[in-house]
Amino acid sequence: MSEAVSCPSLRSFGDLFEPPFLSHLERQILPKYLEHQRWFASKALSIKRLRIVDAFIPPDSHFALLLLEAELSRQRTERYFLPLSLKPLSQSNKITHHYPQSLIAELSLLEKPSVLIDGIYDEAFRTFLLDAIASTRSFKTAVGKFVFEKGSSHSFKKILSSKVLSLEQSNSSVRYGKELFMKVYRKLEEGLNPDAEVLSFLTETAHFEHAPKYVGSVCYLSPNRQEIFLALLQTFTQNKSSAWDLTLLEVQSFYKKVEHHEPLTLSCTSFFQNLDAPPLPLVKNNAKRFLAHAAQLGKRTAELHLALASSKRPAFKPERLTEENQNAIQDALISEATAALKLLRSKFQTLSENAKELAEWVLSRRQHIFSRLQTFMTSPIRVHKIRIHGDYHLGQVLFTGKDFVIIDFEGEPMRPIEARRQKRPAFQDLAGMIRSFHYAVYASLLQDETRTTQALHRLMPFGEIWFCEVSRTFLKSYLAVAESAPFVPKTLDERERLLNAFLLSKAMYELSYELNNRPDWVVIPLRGIVQILSES
Repeated sequence: MSEAVSCPSLRSFGDLFEPPFLSHLERQILPKYLEHQRWFASKALSIKRLRIVDAFIPPDSHFALLLLEAELSRQRTERYFLPLSLKPLSQSNKITHHYPQSLIAELSLLEKPSVLIDGIYDEAFRTFLLDAIASTRSFKTAVGKFVFEKGSSHSFKKILSSKVLSLEQSNSSVRYGKELFMKVYRKLEEGLNPDAEVLSFLTETAHFEHAPKYVGSVCYLSPNRQEIFLALLQTFTQNKSSAWDLTLLEVQSFYKKVEHHEPLTLSCTSFFQNLDAPPLPLVKNNAKRFLAHAAQLGKRTAELHLALASSKRPAFKPERLTEENQNAIQDALISEATAALKLLRSKFQTLSENAKELAEWVLSRRQHIFSRLQTFMTSPIRVHKIRIHGDYHLGQVLFTGKDFVIIDFEGEPMRPIEARRQKRPAFQDLAGMIRSFHYAVYASLLQDETRTTQALHRLMPFGEIWFCEVSRTFLKSYLAVAESAPFVPKTLDERERLLNAFLLSKAMYELSYELNNRPDWVVIPLRGIVQILSES
């Protein structure tokens, strides 16, 4: 992925941003590099033109902070953050060996072989970021300003080491010692970043203990004074695993314990009915530990929502869910379902036989689906909307060994920033977590290559029973903490309609995602849709 630059040797690092080197960067080197990165959002499109919107070189350094604007095919434009670092070839070999994705180009500085790399892989640049946040620096450029902010509740200590974490995601992640974690945003948007906004609020205003602490951030002020967030610094959470990995292990353990049990089925008519009834002996005896985890997670989720609803600040003050809000939710649900069912029909012949059977059931009930979606929102739901997590599932929770820590408050990354900052019914988060429980039931089976297809089908009803009891336990614990809060509907009918609306919405989103990305997993959202429609 390196690009040999056929031009005279650089006299200084700053020459990169002057003719004739600048044209090589903008026309050849950077477009090719961007298109091959995990964090480049529009991989199906090509870069038609790229320009450096702004650049800042700290004094006496060999790195720069760049804001890039990429004009793409289909008349789309995206902005990206890319720090550049220029290092002698002898000093860069170790970096490019461990992180081949860091290599941008090979060139020459003062007639000596050098390498241009993504600056995030240069420890000197990472140290600069941390030091600038700790000292609340700001740097004006000819175009805008880079602003480094320190949180009010953190005391900085000297940290000697840092490393880039090998996480497959749309951002870049850096760990500083054992104390701090930085998320570096690559694809940029104008506006207040919800991740930084919510984390700062939870740390400094609500004092919520079960999320990372806000430490600082880096943003860019554009010429029109709009904020563009570049990085978020927070405390690092020591953990044993994600809640998703924990859940997969627990589900697999449950399957092993019940694999010789007599077959049985359970019709889960409502998550909310009979909440006070004890779990079925099958689950209580064979998944006791995870029922305790589900209860703890329900409690922490309720505490998160109470914290997010605890302020009179305009951005966080709870607001009544209006008829207009309900109509907007209904319109969004119908739009999502229409697109998902259209995609399902178009890809029907590519599905497995098992998935086809489920898909036929769903497609044959198309009108019933729309009727149910309208029924969910027909009469008023008396509840307040609040700021929520917005993309809540087991992968957004860390398990410390004793408790849970909730992370990543960005919201759904495909939504615009302002949409992610909107207040919503808290039950949207509950639906996301319940759908995640359902995914774990089937993901653990689909990933199990030791069992026959017949054995897997025999275990599925037991998985549904586990899912039902775990979801009820989660909700019971949630309501024990938050039942009197204004963001919880007061009647059983309102609770069921609101939860089922968001469950079906989430399952439709999952259906479209799996059809486009993991067709072997499309049975999971299809089974979810069948279950939701059967219950409601």
